[in-house]
Amino acid sequence: MSLISSAFQVNSHIELAHKEGLFAEERVALDRDVQTALPASRDSYATYVVLEPNVFDGFDSAFAGRAEVGANERGRVATLWSRNVRGDLSREVISEALLADEQASRGWSTGGQRQLLHGGPT
Repeated sequence: MSLISSAFQVNSHIELAHKEGLFAEERVALDRDVQTALPASRDSYATYVVLEPNVFDGFDSAFAGRAEVGANERGRVATLWSRNVRGDLSREVISEALLADEQASRGWSTGGQRQLLHGGPT
C-alpha cells in the first residue's frame, strides 16, 4: 500500500462511517491502515493521520483518550505510527498541545493538507 493510496483510504473510512454509522470500527480500520502503510514504504520511518476536530464522524468526544482507536485526549483522530532502527513499530497519539504548537506542527500539519489539495510537495 502506498502512502498516496492510504490518503485515499482515509476518505473511504470517513464516508463509510457517515453512511453506515460504523464509527468505532472505521476508526480502528483507519488506524490499522496508517500502521500498514509504514512497512509498505521502506524509506519512511513514520506515517500519520491528523484530522480536523469532528471531521471523521462527529463523535470525537465519545472517543476522548482512546489511543487504541488513534484518538487523542479530545477524541480527535491523531495517530502516528513510527519504526525504530530495529524495525519495531509503535503507535503514538498526537496531543492537542503538540497540534497547537505552531512551531512543532508547521512542517507536517498543513504541509500534507497543501500537498493533497494541490497534488504535489509543499
